[in-house]
Amino acid sequence: MAIGGMQKITFEVVQVPCVDEDNMPCRRAWVTATLEGKSVGTSGVPVDFFQLLAYRGLSGERSLLTCSCGVGGCAGFFHEGALAWGPDTVTWLLHAQEYAEFLPDLLPSEADPVHLKLVFDTSQLSAALDALDTQLRALLSGGPVHLAPGYDTDPLLSAEELDEDLAAQRDWYGRSEARKTREAEVFGWLTGVTVHATFTNGHEREANAANVLGAILRIEADQAGMVLLEEADEYVDMQVANEWLPRLQSSPGLLLSLMKAQDWNDAAYWFHTIRPPLPDLEAGQTAPELWAGVTLTLSGQP
Repeated sequence: MAIGGMQKITFEVVQVPCVDEDNMPCRRAWVTATLEGKSVGTSGVPVDFFQLLAYRGLSGERSLLTCSCGVGGCAGFFHEGALAWGPDTVTWLLHAQEYAEFLPDLLPSEADPVHLKLVFDTSQLSAALDALDTQLRALLSGGPVHLAPGYDTDPLLSAEELDEDLAAQRDWYGRSEARKTREAEVFGWLTGVTVHATFTNGHEREANAANVLGAILRIEADQAGMVLLEEADEYVDMQVANEWLPRLQSSPGLLLSLMKAQDWNDAAYWFHTIRPPLPDLEAGQTAPELWAGVTLTLSGQP
């Protein structure tokens, strides 16, 4: 493939018979892509069709391939690619090292040795996704399918279920983008602020205020039993938008009160991860005592 050239892509749903856990016949399927005449994707490393359909027309971080279980890291994909939809062209930057095995004919440019660059005609990619959608509906008209990724264990039952799941994903995406905007407002406002900690034994450490606030809110989410990342993100979103942005703008010192309300393990986490390890305890001194006696100050301009 020529560097910087326009590529053509199509998608195909591959279906095979299978036997489920109850020894009953079933169907298993996955999606492959054909890129410049060469097939990309396997049953174990399929095309992430769900992302492509759910976020169709939306720019953002997207994966071309993933593990059949839906977790890209299982198949060695730790970086999502930057997908940019435009009126005429769609550009996709994929991590070169992770996709080298699957796209051996595509080489990174000298200007960007980290990424493989795919460029599609917008109308051609849209037509390919239309065709993929049609294939999936035809497949589902024949009954439930174990469709990777996402539905490999619990089968996808119908086209109606797929529509509901795609709509829910798009709704989540809209709320997620709104949350990022609000968080950027408050965390960006705090980026220039540093929290200084002076311990009773004279040692000093510091941490960025934006990181501290984010850690506090996620700790609170965990304590409230929000084990799912989406639940925790929603909690942080609500707290940031409705409470902490107006409160901290009027009184940045409230952040110090928040920190003092946390236990030693949480405090140690902030400073361990951002600066060198906390000082050793003095003889006879406990970790909570060291934290209880700390002096916290803020510096910088929000």
